[in-house]
Amino acid sequence: MRIRTLRLMRFGAFQDRELDLASEGGSFHVVHGHNEAGKTTALRAITALLYGFPERTPDAHLFAPR
Repeated sequence: MRIRTLRLMRFGAFQDRELDLASEGGSFHVVHGHNEAGKTTALRAITALLYGFPERTPDAHLFAPR
């Protein structure tokens, strides 16, 4: 399985953001950015997608769970 696009509609501090991971060449991606840019939040979103959302999550502080 490959994740080509990560759409963060309402997760953590993200709202309507998209991370494009599609590539023409290899399949290795490095995500980098400044401190507090959201790299760890994006990783938690991928983990929640693959393994399920925990009952209590620190990423529901701006948006109420549905």
